[in-house]
Amino acid sequence: MLHAIRHRSAKGFSATMPSAMRAGWAEVVFLLPWFLVYEAGIEVLRWGWRGGADLWMRTWLETQWPGAGACLPLLIVAGLLVSRWEPRRPSRPSNENGDVKESGTPDGRLGHGRRLLIASAAAFGLVAFGSLWMGLWSGHPAADVDWSETRHHLVIAFFGAGLHEEILFRGLLMGGMIAALRLMRIPVILSTGIGLVSSSLIFGFAHLIPPTSLPDWSSLDMACRQFTEQGNSAALAFRCLAGCYFGVLTLRHGLGVAAVAHVLYDIVVGVVLPDANSSW
Repeated sequence: MLHAIRHRSAKGFSATMPSAMRAGWAEVVFLLPWFLVYEAGIEVLRWGWRGGADLWMRTWLETQWPGAGACLPLLIVAGLLVSRWEPRRPSRPSNENGDVKESGTPDGRLGHGRRLLIASAAAFGLVAFGSLWMGLWSGHPAADVDWSETRHHLVIAFFGAGLHEEILFRGLLMGGMIAALRLMRIPVILSTGIGLVSSSLIFGFAHLIPPTSLPDWSSLDMACRQFTEQGNSAALAFRCLAGCYFGVLTLRHGLGVAAVAHVLYDIVVGVVLPDANSSW
């Protein structure tokens, strides 16, 4: 099996990922304005703050290579571009796992306007589902974080949350799981299902950790205690379902659509709706 893994690794790790998750320039160009708004809000306008997945990834980079945390946006762009690469091989309609080659995937040719339209529809679809779900559970909000920032701070924070959570949980975690399982010759359907469900569960439980805390033992203990409190089970279940929702969106339409849908959902729930005081 190790020989098989090394042989498949020689073909390129990214080649084992679902075709819709291999981003390239189109995905970078689509996501770039959203990242620019977030970084401008943080660094120039001094609105918002860094937390959640952005803080976690920057802190991990700093612990490995001091000063590398500031390079996170460049590393994200590089990762999106590298995900497209795979060694040249003869053209064929499908590979040995039955996947349609990248040039034949319709979402690889999505225009930016259509991407935005799909993301907007997906965001409002999740808002509708979330309202119905939480209504069945006595109307508890999707998250019960006490936000004291202004609406401008919240918008910038939601930009960062949606973008970086999709990069971390869907791009790195789900994509990495799927690729690793496929390198071990796990069937594509099974590996995709395991990656989707596992990353969604981790996504849900990660939201029990306060956004300004790091995922260490103390924060995990706090998350476990919050999970036992009354009313958190419905919100946790919804977050896990939302993780699956964004995962399917990524697999079908690409990481950019899922990230923008996540940002729009957060803004609608946390800023536009009058009674919303929560975020992902």
